[in-house]
Amino acid sequence: MLNQTYRVLEIIQQFAPRPYRITSNSRGKYNMQCPRCEYKRTDSKEGTFFVTADEQLWKCFYCDESGNARQLHRK
Repeated sequence: MLNQTYRVLEIIQQFAPRPYRITSNSRGKYNMQCPRCEYKRTDSKEGTFFVTADEQLWKCFYCDESGNARQLHRK
């Protein structure tokens, strides 16, 4: 299957639903608690997991994992 058949936010909502917030980044970034490592910052309302919807890419700055929508679906 091609990467276009997967959408990062849809995968997260299907397998690990969680609230997210839209950042002020013009590229359409979303910020939330990481669905992989479940790390939750206690000193901030922000999560460590970011999604760039335009490119269907994700990155967790705590567990240092990143990838595209298909890679997230496989994990």
